[in-house]
Amino acid sequence: MDYFAKNLNAIKARYPDLYKTLKRMKPPRDIKIVKTPSGHPTAKWRVNGKWRYLHDPTDPRGTAERFVFEEKRLMNPRLAVFLGFGLGYNVFAFLGHRPPVNQSLIIAEKELAFIWMAFHRFDLTPMLTRQEIHLLFGVKEEYLFLRLMDILSQGTLVRFAKAFEFIETSLSFEANKPYYHSLIKAFKDAIRETLNGIGNAPKDSLIGLDNTLANHRFFIETPGINQLFETFKKVPAIIVATGPSLNKNIEQLKGCEEKALIISVDASLKPLLKHGITPHLVTSLERVPLVKKFFTRIPEDKLRDTYLVAIPLLTPDSLAAYKGEKIVALRSFAHYYWLGIDKGILSIGPSSANMGFTIAEALGCDPIILVGQDLAYAPDGRTHAADNALGEKQEAILPGVIDTFWVKGNYEERVLTTKVWHMFLKNYEDIISGYFGTCINATEGGAYIPGTKVMTLKDTKKAYLSAKTNVLARIRDTLHVPSPEKIHADYEKLIGVVDGGISGLDALIAEYREWRKKVEAFLSREMWRKGEKKKLIEESGRFISELGRVRGELTNHPSYLGIMAHITQSFIIGKEIIFNAVPPYYNPDPIKAQRGIIAEHIDWFQTNVEIMGKTKKLLQRHLRRIRQTAETLKGGEMT
Repeated sequence: MDYFAKNLNAIKARYPDLYKTLKRMKPPRDIKIVKTPSGHPTAKWRVNGKWRYLHDPTDPRGTAERFVFEEKRLMNPRLAVFLGFGLGYNVFAFLGHRPPVNQSLIIAEKELAFIWMAFHRFDLTPMLTRQEIHLLFGVKEEYLFLRLMDILSQGTLVRFAKAFEFIETSLSFEANKPYYHSLIKAFKDAIRETLNGIGNAPKDSLIGLDNTLANHRFFIETPGINQLFETFKKVPAIIVATGPSLNKNIEQLKGCEEKALIISVDASLKPLLKHGITPHLVTSLERVPLVKKFFTRIPEDKLRDTYLVAIPLLTPDSLAAYKGEKIVALRSFAHYYWLGIDKGILSIGPSSANMGFTIAEALGCDPIILVGQDLAYAPDGRTHAADNALGEKQEAILPGVIDTFWVKGNYEERVLTTKVWHMFLKNYEDIISGYFGTCINATEGGAYIPGTKVMTLKDTKKAYLSAKTNVLARIRDTLHVPSPEKIHADYEKLIGVVDGGISGLDALIAEYREWRKKVEAFLSREMWRKGEKKKLIEESGRFISELGRVRGELTNHPSYLGIMAHITQSFIIGKEIIFNAVPPYYNPDPIKAQRGIIAEHIDWFQTNVEIMGKTKKLLQRHLRRIRQTAETLKGGEMT
């Protein structure tokens, strides 16, 4: 049987690059298949001129089973991460007696020669076609983080942040330890960054919904960024952040307004205007009050050629502080899908500069040029460029106040950064990997962003900014304010959605309260006092399974998904991590662990009730105001 062709066909759609690479490969010279007494073949691999067995030379399958299930003593393999594949025996052993708690596998192998051999020797299609099994075969070290980020974003695997096991494949792991240690670090970094992307606390997300509804006039009556999608195909874009290196080349941006779409982050607006540079767009996404400082005391006439692109979750004061024209952009939050008024929903990253890149990509720009995107301290310790509203050396983020670490620099071997800046960098790395154009980092300092082409701004201008284009005219000709009919229709839609959301939350609150009572009743049953171990384990196990089913049903309710999912996601994921963190194997006290999981559900149901109650009151308050606005407009007082 032609196993190779069959295996290749199994990965063709999901892993096209791997398919092409393996198909082109020639038989490796440094690996030899060797028969064993057990009938399961092993292999010899030439490492540093010496031939060594890749697996046990007598019984590779049996040895793998003993290693995986006896030596490793897997306590909590809900997510199994294999460090090396070889010919696959450790994976075969695991899947042959797969622990019931296991939900997913990540299988990494640096040496593609092993994979080529395994594809020829075994039918791997039962493994290759499973969607919960993720392959990292031959992935370069610098791309491990991105691939792991992609994997962790699928099916909320981050809920296993404390429920994973690393399983090494002996010689493959030993010969490539630096690679697999990098993979372990990348895996942990990907977990951290994924959790950062989920958010910090329900309170912050509730503020976002509060601000969005408070800004309903901006949300409904202002043009959306989607009107500009694909309007600037092949037009260069310059994203101007506020890193300290901006001082070096800010003057060189003069005149670029006629040759590129200039997108400034909110903090860079004042420095640019001071130097006589007028950006076309300004991005802003933070829900904190200090954002208004970036816009205060800027005369209205200075902003007549600059549009603020803002997410509606800015504070009303911040939006009011900006005296120029505005554009609505929506982040891919559940709230904006639920509200159903499309102004352009984008997968916007954590910083306003990340937001600028995403907008430039959506508008069709190529290349995208980064300026002032240091994401690191300047050599003299400055945190930001001159003339920004918060100062060049912001005390809250100085070394010693927060944690810092070293990363690769654009022009220096290493530069000092922070966790937040590094999060922005990793988001750039992620979005640039999916960008089909060229990204140039003309920052002239700071941290290296993988996927960028590092050039000075002077050289970038010579190479890419030759043709003139009337960017401002194109924006003005394309954007249009919604018609009165459209505005009235959107208000009616918004009122209906919010009103229906209040009713939906009422029903959910009642159901969550009922389930909290059921949990309390179960924990008060007589069997806990009598200590009937076998009965306790069996009945508790069944109840925990039922609670898992109920959690899934309640959090997938349409009202919960639309209104609450983004608000509670950090709480929900945090609880799922706790639920999954309890070791199902080699647990010294399983009854105590089961009772702990069940008791944790009291807080799960009660906290959801409390957050939904606050959300309901918020919706009721804003519904009255939205209706008042809609009635005013009907009376002809629209401004």
